[in-house]
Amino acid sequence: MLSIGAGGWARAARVRLQGRAATSAAPGRGTAHGWGAGVGRHRWPALPDDEEVRVWTDGEASTYLARYTPLVQALFDSPGRAGNVTQRTPLLRRMTHDLHRLEQAGVAGAMAYTAYVEAMCRGGVVGRVVRGVPTKLRGRGLTPSRRVYNALLQGLAVHGRVQDVWAARCEMRADGVAPDVFTYNALMTCFVQRRQWEAVLRVFAVMKHEGVGANDLTYDRVLASCPGLPAAKQVLEHMRRAGANLKPSHFVSMFAACRRDVDVAQRVPTAVRVMDMVRALKVGPTGQHYDALMAAYKEDGDFARVEAVMHDRVKDGLDLSPVTYTLYIAACAGAVTNGEAAAVANAEKCFHHAVGHGLQGYARLYVEMLRVYTAARDLPKATLLTASLHGSLQHVAQTAAYQLLLRRLYLDLGLSQKAASVEAALAVRWAALGLSRRQIVQRLASAPLHHSREVSRVAGS
Repeated sequence: MLSIGAGGWARAARVRLQGRAATSAAPGRGTAHGWGAGVGRHRWPALPDDEEVRVWTDGEASTYLARYTPLVQALFDSPGRAGNVTQRTPLLRRMTHDLHRLEQAGVAGAMAYTAYVEAMCRGGVVGRVVRGVPTKLRGRGLTPSRRVYNALLQGLAVHGRVQDVWAARCEMRADGVAPDVFTYNALMTCFVQRRQWEAVLRVFAVMKHEGVGANDLTYDRVLASCPGLPAAKQVLEHMRRAGANLKPSHFVSMFAACRRDVDVAQRVPTAVRVMDMVRALKVGPTGQHYDALMAAYKEDGDFARVEAVMHDRVKDGLDLSPVTYTLYIAACAGAVTNGEAAAVANAEKCFHHAVGHGLQGYARLYVEMLRVYTAARDLPKATLLTASLHGSLQHVAQTAAYQLLLRRLYLDLGLSQKAASVEAALAVRWAALGLSRRQIVQRLASAPLHHSREVSRVAGS
């Protein structure tokens, strides 16, 4: 039975507060010349008048555009924070406008374009304008640098745009720009996004053949792509011969590889062996290692072991992460399905503990809590949970994962009209995103589709 006692939650609270105290100090934000008004707490760069800009060098233009990078990075790294998309879009438009002014002043050179590409890609935007920067540089008689190509490749890779990545790589080769470790890491990232694990290993083989040295991110990508523990051990042996230092993140990647083991019965024993390796080699365990082991037990249906691993994590003085809370609540949902009535109360304790310690904005917590109520067929509590999602949390109730769980609960309780209403709303949203009728029906196939006629009508309209 899943049951974290009051003492366990209190210990977890102390650990979390100690972690906060250690990281509470933050550097202040300056107001130097060249910074203008912004949105919220973010201050935007302000380009001087044209006469002053005309005497700039390419390096000064690059330095100015580079000021956008930390701003768009901060907004891109917090997708759950309310208003970040509203702020990021005008910020990126303003940066593009500033680049045009620098072009008109004749001071935008290779360094300025490099800063522009890096900032745009950090902001998650790799559109036609950014994609055409190498062509624009060649038109001005300049050779795009490796740094431009690496930033472009990384921006494309994060979105899994394989064809565009290969096209940019071909341009890079045609320009005579030699790839480095960051180039190959971008290629691997793209294949990881598309879950093309064999392609990652092929890129690593090419990288070794060309004599390009690997870094920590390279090994993380390769270890995560290995088809099981034996192949991962071969990569570890290669790392040992290359003189690479083992890092905790490498073993997190090994956990990910073990979860794709073909033999399902061996996934948990393999994960346990990886944790034993972590302890033996003294590279952990860290919170991510514990989360990975919890995930292995959760997928295996061993909910008591999920709780035991969470206890071990707290005893080791490690802060409970949003992933830890989410895994525990998800395990409770599985326990409810197996008939453990007390699991609902345990999930609620965990949920309130997480919300009480600053994680009220983490959307996945609410989705997994709704999964618990759906497994228990508790409509009143599910309704109360949905009603609590207002203000900055309103977007959580509108996510597809949340809506699909509500639909499943309605269908389980025989509330066909409410289920049809949820289906229709989802169909309208997905149709607006360009999904076909067949794709919409496939997305809704995670639960019995009782209202396909209504969905088809809305999707086809």
